[in-house]
Amino acid sequence: VNTIGIPHETLKTLGYRSKNSEDVVIKLSSYFQKCLPKQTLGDVIFPESDKQLIAQIITKCRSDKRRGLEKWGFKAESNKQGVVLLLYGAPGTGKTYTAGAIAHELHRDLVTLNVPELRNKYYGETEKLIKKAFCEMREMASKDSNAPVFLLNEADQLIHERIASTSTCSTIENSIQSIILEELETFPGILILTTNLESNLDEAFFRRFDLKFKFKLPDLESRRKLWRMYLRKEIPGSEAIDVELLAQSYLFSGAQIALVVQNACIEAIAR
Repeated sequence: VNTIGIPHETLKTLGYRSKNSEDVVIKLSSYFQKCLPKQTLGDVIFPESDKQLIAQIITKCRSDKRRGLEKWGFKAESNKQGVVLLLYGAPGTGKTYTAGAIAHELHRDLVTLNVPELRNKYYGETEKLIKKAFCEMREMASKDSNAPVFLLNEADQLIHERIASTSTCSTIENSIQSIILEELETFPGILILTTNLESNLDEAFFRRFDLKFKFKLPDLESRRKLWRMYLRKEIPGSEAIDVELLAQSYLFSGAQIALVVQNACIEAIAR
């Protein structure tokens, strides 16, 4: 069979439009939520050393950088198209926010997989939904040259240590773990998982992550920046508040600082 290849630009001048990745619109299922993050890596508040590690993670996710590994002999590594990341640590330390920053730096949308939507009360349905969700993510990752970054938030709701039991419930849960393990092994896109309970994850999952990053409670300098950020100038009297005293006195996460300021403002408005 002989074929003739006509350049795409030539076809466009003839009025022909192929259904390439730019033209294909995939309808998202109910368990997906798509957004376009606005935050940059510069907006994320944590120590500079951690910010450099996140920058390395972003470099790892760039396909052109991964292809460059071939020159250094990492052919097997560069042939793996996808990157699976784990962001773990204490609650409220910015894992989800950082996932959005990674997507923004890569100039991609962020698609969040809503775990409660996958959990079904009927036996066997959860397995089918998880398979279907990963199938859709694979399709998006394969068809679109600038596919979104996928986020599995609070991944410990789905993945955990396998249960040593022969009950029906245990069998189904272990089957779910096997499905996800297999998917992570060959996932073609960029998938970020976050968890507050890394100790609950099976050791087999840790081997599937290309990169892991632990979020700690903010240090003193980061707490100063967080208090200043949330004590906005629009808040009456905010400039008179001793940020240094707050930063040194309370070992709070970013989410806790935001909540303290909000609650104080609600109380002030009520007075």
